[in-house]
Amino acid sequence: MKILVTGANGFIGRQVVNQSNELIPALRTKHKGLFADAVYYDELGTLTDWSHLLTGIDVIIHLAGVTHNSPITFEELQKVNIRATIHLAKEAAIAGVRRFVFVSSIGVNGNSSLDISFTPDSIPKPHNIYSELKLATEKELSDTCVALALELVIVRPPLVYGPKALGNFALLTKWIKYVGVLPFGNVHNKKDFISVFNLADFLLVCARSSLASGKVFLPSDCDTVSIREFSNEIAYAMRKRIINFSLNPRLLSCLLIAVGKKSLSDQLLQSLSLDHPHVLSGLDWIPPYTLRVSLRMTFDTPTFT
Repeated sequence: MKILVTGANGFIGRQVVNQSNELIPALRTKHKGLFADAVYYDELGTLTDWSHLLTGIDVIIHLAGVTHNSPITFEELQKVNIRATIHLAKEAAIAGVRRFVFVSSIGVNGNSSLDISFTPDSIPKPHNIYSELKLATEKELSDTCVALALELVIVRPPLVYGPKALGNFALLTKWIKYVGVLPFGNVHNKKDFISVFNLADFLLVCARSSLASGKVFLPSDCDTVSIREFSNEIAYAMRKRIINFSLNPRLLSCLLIAVGKKSLSDQLLQSLSLDHPHVLSGLDWIPPYTLRVSLRMTFDTPTFT
């Protein structure tokens, strides 16, 4: 089986292509030299010629796109994250590709699961433009794949952590490394995360398994923890001693909002838990690494030495 991985130069893509010799990295021309066996395209758009890259390809794992923190216009987001994805799916169907694995975002479900874990059947409640566009892409891609008889698998991961991860994970690790004092001692929320190691393995299962076709998955490490427990586990993996003092979560949230960090407050303090059985039994998948092992692997890489 030949699997093409778009966005192979990214945080997730690099880990995916390291999993197997079956995987073919697909990169923009400006990234030439990153992989010895890569194929290249000029840009990700509606005019991209994919025909020469898709010959003999069985499955596409589509990771290429614009991330939520990229400083570009809404029109550019639509062009790259929706139109270019649909164009690729159409080109794939013409070339005889059998399956399209689309990596979406848990933001499609919302930024908080409250007291009920998200499942693939939960009503979507995208909370920002990025997740709204992800949902729009899912819907249009689903219609396109049905019309073209192209198998579709949609994957909505939660926060992905690992070596060279950016965003809130990088912020949290820096705070633990250089400050060592955190205000999460009284925060008892429920959160699911997934390591880039587990996600890479999961995406390969989605590419290969007959059980995956036509389904939506919300993968995780299957270790639901509070932000207090997560920060303690990060410190343990970093071999750092930290103090997690108790502060009323509502007060902490108000303080973060007062300094313009509402998004950070939501992501740290609200619950975002996922249903585990639908990936454990529905796809017959078990995460290869626990959260603790994944974090130790993260900080034992040269990136963090």
